[in-house]
Amino acid sequence: MSYLGGKSGKKFVQTVQRAIDLSGDPQTPSQTPEQLWQDNNYEGQSWIQNHQINLWHQESPIESQRQATQSVWQQESAPVSTKETLKLQRLRNVSVCEQKCASLLHDLLIKQEIIIEQQRNLIRTVQDLKTTSARENTAACEDTIACDMNQRHLPIEDLPSLMALENDLRSSPDKRKKLVLELGLVGGADIKDTVWRILKQTIKNDLAETVNWRGVNGKTGFQSLQLKNVVTEAVRRNPVCSQATEMEVERVIRRWFHLACDREGGRKRRKVENASGQNKM
Repeated sequence: MSYLGGKSGKKFVQTVQRAIDLSGDPQTPSQTPEQLWQDNNYEGQSWIQNHQINLWHQESPIESQRQATQSVWQQESAPVSTKETLKLQRLRNVSVCEQKCASLLHDLLIKQEIIIEQQRNLIRTVQDLKTTSARENTAACEDTIACDMNQRHLPIEDLPSLMALENDLRSSPDKRKKLVLELGLVGGADIKDTVWRILKQTIKNDLAETVNWRGVNGKTGFQSLQLKNVVTEAVRRNPVCSQATEMEVERVIRRWFHLACDREGGRKRRKVENASGQNKM
C-alpha cells in the first residue's frame, strides 16, 4: 500500500474506479476493455516511473553519506600511515641515540680507568718520596744528634759535666726541648729498651756507678735532676712508649743505675777481687 501514496497513486485509483463504474453503466459511452487497459497501463507506468524517481532521490543521500564516509576514511588512513612512519622514524632515532650513548659511556669508562691508574702511580711516587725523605731526615737528625752530643761531650763522663748540663737545662728551655727531641729519636723496642738506650747515650757507666735514684750512700740522686724529666719525655716520644707512666719509667731507671756496677765487666772484676782477697787471707 505504500506505492499508492502521493498524487499519482490517487489518480491511478480514480482511473480504476471510473473504469469499474463505466463497465457497469450502460448509458456511458462504451469503451472496449483493451482501451481501458491501455489507459490504465499508461497511467500505472507513469506513476511507477515517478515513484522510482522519488525513491532514487530518497536513496541518494544514503549514497552520498556512504561516499562521504569513504572519503573521511581515506583522509584518516593517510594520517595513520604518517603516524606509523613517524613512530618508526622515532624508534630509529632512539636506537641511533642509544648506540652513540653506549659508545660514549664506553670511552668514558676507559678514560676513567686510565685516570685511576695514573692516580695510583702518583700515590706510589709520593709515598716513595715520603719514605726517602723520612729516611734522609732520620739520618740527618742522627748526624745532628751525634754532633750535638759530641759538642756537649755526651755521654757525660764526670759529675762536674753532669752539673753543667743540669744548669743548662734549668736556664734554657730551648736547649731542654732540643735535647728531648734528640734523645727521643734514639727509639727502642719497649719501655725498658728505650730507657736503657737513652741513658747509655747520656751518662757514662763510670759516672752511673756514682748515681742512684734517691742519692743515698754518698751518691748523686737522679730523682731531683732535670735530666730525669728530659729522659721521661724522650721515652714517651717513642710511639711504642707513648702511654708509658712515670712509675714504669722510674722502675727501669732505678734498675739501670742499680746494675751499673755489673756492666762493662764490673761483676767479673768483683769476683776476681773477692777471690784474690780470700787468697790473701
